[in-house]
Amino acid sequence: MLPEIEQFIQKHYKELGWHNLSNLIRDKFQADISDDAIRKLCMRRGWAKPSLFDDDNYERNLFMGCAHIPYHDKELHKVFIKFLKFFKPHKLWIMGDYLDWYHISKYIKNPRKSGKLQEDLDLAGEMLDELVSYADEVLFMDGNHEDRLQRYLHQYPELYGLRCLTIPALLELHKKGIKYCGRYRDKPTTHHGFVIHHGLWSSIVSGVTAKKHFTEWGGNGIIVHCHKGGNYLKQQLDGIHGYYEGMCMCNLELEYTKATTNWIQGWSIAYFTKKDLFHLEQIPVVQHEFLFQGKLFS
Repeated sequence: MLPEIEQFIQKHYKELGWHNLSNLIRDKFQADISDDAIRKLCMRRGWAKPSLFDDDNYERNLFMGCAHIPYHDKELHKVFIKFLKFFKPHKLWIMGDYLDWYHISKYIKNPRKSGKLQEDLDLAGEMLDELVSYADEVLFMDGNHEDRLQRYLHQYPELYGLRCLTIPALLELHKKGIKYCGRYRDKPTTHHGFVIHHGLWSSIVSGVTAKKHFTEWGGNGIIVHCHKGGNYLKQQLDGIHGYYEGMCMCNLELEYTKATTNWIQGWSIAYFTKKDLFHLEQIPVVQHEFLFQGKLFS
């Protein structure tokens, strides 16, 4: 690496973070240096302190859901990709409602939007292709909106059971190397004893949905169905337990919702140890900006 590039990195990494420097270096020096190479240089030179990201004793997990494609927030998705490059999760959990499945909803629909389901599937496929580039493993589970497909097919038993009309087939999950965790009404997935599910119940009040799932299922876990970003913790004889509410990746104003919603945009991360100890952080995003580890993402 050229000395002038190292000097540039040393001067600007605190202000911009190494996740923003690679593009600037490419423009200024016509050199391609990866985010990871910049990060390692900062660590090696002692310019940056080691963090949990550099300790293989921790498994990094990222939980996102409720993009509701094609109603996803495009600017939020760009910020999410920046964070993915920075965080480098071992596991990326897509926790349902990735597509809206508007066209097969039982509710009244806008006739001008008919016939566009394939466009939504193609767009979702392109976005999934991008996500798999930034995580060691991507896992996909159904939400209540994916469940619309099952309920729709119940009306046409002649088509029910065709492998080409399943979520994994329509999104080509196997081809993309994405693990399918199951249908919406299947038994919840657990990882290190931690429940990961889209969520069966929802409340308009932050924290109430988390409490309901804790009451019904017990233990610890995360759900995203309510888009609220709350949590419910309870001290018991064997320690503290609780559930966390994930947030959404969709626009906050949709044509089929009320004039305003109390949804929160963002995602959550968790670190797991080999002994199943975990630490979870919720990352709400306000007007496409948030701070993480002293860095501004926007």
